[in-house]
Amino acid sequence: MLIVAVRILEILFAIGAVGSALVLILTTIDDIGVLFGSDEDKPSVQNERAPRQLNNEMKAAAPARG
Repeated sequence: MLIVAVRILEILFAIGAVGSALVLILTTIDDIGVLFGSDEDKPSVQNERAPRQLNNEMKAAAPARG
């Protein structure tokens, strides 16, 4: 019975080690992408509109009250 418990713990340890290695590999790849500017998740600053400009456009598109 003790041998089976030790084998189960060994298997769980191996799964944890593989998972940790996978996380290290994925975060390294992500960090390299951020360092070299290939981060495609963020939109470029040129395409973003300032909140004030967006607010003015919304006011211009709204029907006049009165």
